[in-house]
Amino acid sequence: MTTSTTATSVGSTGPADSSGGGSSSGGGSQACEGFCADYFAICGDSVENDYGNEGNCVTACEGYDEATYDCKVYHASMADGPKSVHCGHANRDGGGVC
Repeated sequence: MTTSTTATSVGSTGPADSSGGGSSSGGGSQACEGFCADYFAICGDSVENDYGNEGNCVTACEGYDEATYDCKVYHASMADGPKSVHCGHANRDGGGVC
């Protein structure tokens, strides 16, 4: 599975740093849009998808701290389809992992 360069290029810098804006504890819009596009491409049809739509995903993502964002990006990149356990780890509630 491949992810967009927006989400994967963020790595440990976190979503706020990659967009040139955002708060120190929240995500930046560009990074979050990339993460959410990737998440919905793989996990959009998952029963674990608790975002509802990409707009809600971006809004939630912008509130994630760096560690939470990095965890969700990692698990979204590990998901290989909507039935993957990783979809639940990358969703809003984090499935007890993120």
